[in-house]
Amino acid sequence: MPSEVRNQRSAYGVTYADASGFLYASNNESGFIYRIDPGTRAAILVSRGPTSSGNDGARCFLDRIPTVTLTKSVPARLRASDQFTVSLLDSGDAPVTSATTAGGATTVSTTNWPVDDNSTYTITDAMAAGSASDLDDYDTTIACTDTTTGAPVTPGGVAGAWTLPITTTDDYACTVTNTAVAQPGITIKKSAAPLAQTAFVAGASVTYTFVATNSGNVPLTNVSIRETDFTGSGAVSAIACDAKATLLAPTEQTVCTATYTLTDADVAQRSVENTAVATGTPPGTQVPVESPPSTAIVPGTNVAGLSLEKSADPVLITAAGQEIAYSYAVTNTGNVIVSGVGISETGFDGAGDLSSISCPPEAASLAPGITVTCTATYTVTQADLDDETRQVITNAARAAGADPDGAPVSSNEDSAPVDLSRQPALELTKSAAPPRSTRPGRPSPTLSRPSTAAT
Repeated sequence: MPSEVRNQRSAYGVTYADASGFLYASNNESGFIYRIDPGTRAAILVSRGPTSSGNDGARCFLDRIPTVTLTKSVPARLRASDQFTVSLLDSGDAPVTSATTAGGATTVSTTNWPVDDNSTYTITDAMAAGSASDLDDYDTTIACTDTTTGAPVTPGGVAGAWTLPITTTDDYACTVTNTAVAQPGITIKKSAAPLAQTAFVAGASVTYTFVATNSGNVPLTNVSIRETDFTGSGAVSAIACDAKATLLAPTEQTVCTATYTLTDADVAQRSVENTAVATGTPPGTQVPVESPPSTAIVPGTNVAGLSLEKSADPVLITAAGQEIAYSYAVTNTGNVIVSGVGISETGFDGAGDLSSISCPPEAASLAPGITVTCTATYTVTQADLDDETRQVITNAARAAGADPDGAPVSSNEDSAPVDLSRQPALELTKSAAPPRSTRPGRPSPTLSRPSTAAT
């Protein structure tokens, strides 16, 4: 007997088999009903019925119990962290079984789960926790088959929440396939230093910085910078990029630089403009994508700016003790370095204490166009859930730093509300001694069973 069943120490009352060769056993003390595969000795818990001090019953061996098997297929991922969960819900939207991909696996399946005939189930599809992409980044399809007859079955409902009516006692198999939708994109932010009028003299060196960001959902190879317009009388040096330019993942940035020595002719015309674009090649093609142009002018006016985009994960809380991870994405939107970048909370109404906010080393001297992400966490308390006057935990913040002259620079305020879901529940367990048997030595037949089995 499998350990899952053997470790339930109390007596087993009803045992019966179905036409597919599976054995079912009902535990008197716990009310658990297991399906056992005699060939592999594998057991799964299929139902939690009421407890009983003794039960008995019978079932026609020729009666079939229908099953549903779900398979997740992911031919290719946009990002290595993308994982998927396919689930089967009963008619009350309670989870029945599910399967989640892991690592680089392209398929995963549930067991062939016993279900009720004449009932309708729902098949859901979702990104697993920790995935970098959204489900919308993939095309999703479903294909179902009655494996007993081989006939195709057309699910109802909508994509991501399909309905599957079980109208026979046959076995069903459904495969949910997620196909990546490539949306390549790239942006560029160009800056120059120094910008001061006093530094605009013949022989002075200007450093151009180009920050290229992968704004799409697929990696880009061979990212490069191309000058499209330059008003200087001399020649700009070769543009050198960091190692990320070879393979730039979505949301990542590569930094490239070039230098130029000002001439007397440049000083005479009183300014130099330099415009460039970034390019990168997406997978499956030799045609690169190109960014909109970005221009830097020297001498210029110092413009210091920061933007903040705040997010929270998860966005729905159901129980005390859950941890919320806050992310603060800070971008230098100006054309000068902002130093000492940090985060200031402007509004947090959790009942507990938010952790300290941690920023990466790059925040100490944030170059134009560069984005850094700071983080903090919060553990939800019971007091948060008990306060029924509010439906969310609010957290608002600003980013701040200083420009090269020491003047303060502040970002927009952004917030990341987290919804609170209160799910009060009462559980009642009722038990009673079985009635006295009408035959000496034989208990009354009370059966705890799944709804698919008849007593």
